[in-house]
Amino acid sequence: MEPSRGQIFQSNRHRDKIQLTQVGKYLMQVFSRVPTQIFVLRGVCPFGNKPFRSSIRGLGGESMAEVNFFVYGSMSEGFVHFSKIKDFVTDLVAAKIQGTAYRLKVGFPVVIEAGTDAVEGQFLKLSSNTMDFLIALLDEFHGVNRMDPAKSLYFRKEVDVQVNHEQGVLQKAWVYFLNPAKLPAQSAKIMGGDWKSALNSEPALTEKLTERQKTYVQRLGAISGREIVPIDLPLYRELMNLELIVDKGRRLALSKFGQEVYRYLS
Repeated sequence: MEPSRGQIFQSNRHRDKIQLTQVGKYLMQVFSRVPTQIFVLRGVCPFGNKPFRSSIRGLGGESMAEVNFFVYGSMSEGFVHFSKIKDFVTDLVAAKIQGTAYRLKVGFPVVIEAGTDAVEGQFLKLSSNTMDFLIALLDEFHGVNRMDPAKSLYFRKEVDVQVNHEQGVLQKAWVYFLNPAKLPAQSAKIMGGDWKSALNSEPALTEKLTERQKTYVQRLGAISGREIVPIDLPLYRELMNLELIVDKGRRLALSKFGQEVYRYLS
C-alpha cells in the first residue's frame, strides 16, 4: 500500500515543506503523549552535522536511514517503553557502556555519563524513512532541550559501545544519559551498574500497583485542565499513602512522584 500523504509542516528555519507519511502518522500515535509543538520540524538534522550511519532503500524507493542506539532500563526489550521503537528495530544484541547507573524511586534505572561501571543494555539499529522525525520524538520524550541543553532532562550523546558477542570490538551508538543536575535526591546508586539484578531483587513500583491503582493514575495523568476524575475513599487512601496524588481541594492531581510513575505506565 502506498503511504498516504499527511499534513504538511512548514520549516521555521528554511521554510521547507515536509510531507508526513504513513510512518509519520504512526509515530504520532506511538508518541501520543509528546506535546504537539514537536511536530513543527525545523529542518535541522537531529544529529547535528553528523551523517546517518547508513542508508538503504525502502518500499516505493523511499530512502531509509539506519542509526545505532544503546538502550537500557524501560526502553529495553521486554520493558514498558520498548513498544515505542520496536517496529523500527532491525537488529538487537546485548551490549555495555561505561557510566554510572542509579535507581529512581519508581524503581527503573537512569544512567549518567560519569563513571566507569559496565552498564548493561542493548545495542540496536533503528531504521525508518522518517528518521529525523523519529529522533525528534525520542528527544522530546527524553526531555532533550536543544535550545538550552543545560535545561535538558537527558543528553543524547554518541559513545563507544561494547557489543558482547564482539569482544574487543567497539561500536558507535547514541545513548540518552540523564543530566546529572536532574538526578533526584532519593535516587540510589546501583553497584556495578547491574540494574537488571536490582530490578529482579526489588521490582519497580509499577509492577506492584493493583489494576485499579494503575487505571486511576493513567486516567489522572491523561486529563488536561481542571477535569475531575471520580474516586472512592479506599482508593483515595491507597494512592495518598503511596504519595502518587495530591488533593487540590475540588480536584485531585498527580504528585511529582505520581507523574514519574505515570511516565512508566505508558
